Amino acid sequence: MFNIESALSKLVDNTNKFLVCIDLQGYYFYANNAFYKRFKNEASSVIFKHSLEDIHPDDHGLVIETVERCWKNVNIAQEIVVRKPTPAGDFIYTKWDFIAMINESGEPYIMCIGFEITDFMKNIAANVTRLQEIAFDQSHLVRRPLANILGLSKLLSETDDASETETKYFLSQLHAEAQQLDNIIKLVNEKTHKE
Repeated sequence: MFNIESALSKLVDNTNKFLVCIDLQGYYFYANNAFYKRFKNEASSVIFKHSLEDIHPDDHGLVIETVERCWKNVNIAQEIVVRKPTPAGDFIYTKWDFIAMINESGEPYIMCIGFEITDFMKNIAANVTRLQEIAFDQSHLVRRPLANILGLSKLLSETDDASETETKYFLSQLHAEAQQLDNIIKLVNEKTHKE
């Protein structure tokens, strides 16, 4: 016969997702194997430890707000992204679902299921940097030859008595600026499509 508790226990112990349970004061009273493997050097080091000790100080307020939302919406998951320290002394990004629950004995707790998203966050940061470079290129590099083209075309249109030599000069300058603008646009397009 199928035993759901046994199946769930095996799943919780063998998943690569982090699962922790925290009491009302914020202390761990359960953590699965994946959590220990990623964040702790020894299995006994988390139980009865305050959970905020394992969260980047700048994220403490966000965690407290999320827990408060959990208690206002019991049994409804609340998403959060926080940085957590690793045994190596650095921080990783993690995404969590927090849910306020009450056990069979009537004791309230927060169940937290999470996973690492460090690579995803680094990819976002790299894309933001690339977008900032593209925005700079468009606002500065593209603007200069475009302003020159506009200025030259205005001069050319307002010059009634331009000699053939002057007209050729204006047209050659317009062409040079247009070529420079074309090169800059190609550069911006390359940055846009770079993986």
